Amino acid sequence: MTWGMLSTASAQEIKVWKTVPVGIYQNTDEIRDAYHFRSWPVDFNAGVDSILSQGPIAFAATPATVNLVMVCAEDFGFRHDVSYEDLCNAARARGLIPCSAEVVLQLRLVYDDQPRKDEQYVAMNPIVYNDGALPGAKSILLLSNKDPYMNSILAIAPFEKMIPCQRQFIFQLQ
Repeated sequence: MTWGMLSTASAQEIKVWKTVPVGIYQNTDEIRDAYHFRSWPVDFNAGVDSILSQGPIAFAATPATVNLVMVCAEDFGFRHDVSYEDLCNAARARGLIPCSAEVVLQLRLVYDDQPRKDEQYVAMNPIVYNDGALPGAKSILLLSNKDPYMNSILAIAPFEKMIPCQRQFIFQLQ
């Protein structure tokens, strides 16, 4: 099976891209502390910092591992821009689900080999961002390594209604 043939693939046939642990930290304060003790710097943009401060993020009660895959709408047979909802529905039909906020936070901790100048969008339920220029705007999280000082960033990505069919997203295997 090739990546271009996911339109008929099931989750069992999709190659795992990364595996991340969950259930290690019980709240946002613990995970913030973990970021401070990394050997490489991780920055939050103001939006992520605000989201972490806004409200409860559900953390797994027991330690487990989560398998992640990287796909784009084109992999599901789409040939033009697609709505985020249609992308997520196509992924769900193949045994993939959007990532939880905990998975995204953990991924930033373990993805220390992200290539320079790389950005990865994470499929997740959009978060309502209540600060900044557009209060109430929906956002998803983005893993970025574009900082010239080698800082890895966990950032807010504006929630787009239409997604270019080649843009890759990270999903979780069910």
